[in-house]
Amino acid sequence: MEKILSYMLIFALVSLLAYSVKCKLFPTIREGATGSKDDDQYKDPGLGQNPLYLATINASNITYLKNRIGDISKLREQVDAMKEQVDSNSAAVQAINSQMQNTGKSSIPPQKDTERMANSANTTKPITTTP
Repeated sequence: MEKILSYMLIFALVSLLAYSVKCKLFPTIREGATGSKDDDQYKDPGLGQNPLYLATINASNITYLKNRIGDISKLREQVDAMKEQVDSNSAAVQAINSQMQNTGKSSIPPQKDTERMANSANTTKPITTTP
């Protein structure tokens, strides 16, 4: 039993060693990887003088700016619609405010009626219940 276990352990170690040697000698190739450690640095492709490259860049910039202007136009329409809603809400709030002020002034009775109502409580006898 010990011989089988030791053979299995030796086989596992030899397999790992062979795999690590294979990985060092035959590295896997990844698409798009350059293999250099300077990947974080921008490298100019040197196409600054190529007219076809410059025309392509200009066309993409024009398309981008056209899309941005379209977005700005949509945003302007939304702002105009919101301005109309704000104006409408402001007029409604002012109307409610004036109605509340008028209601407060008209609901108070005249001074003489107020005094008469206050004095009526003094003249009325309370109702008592007899057991």
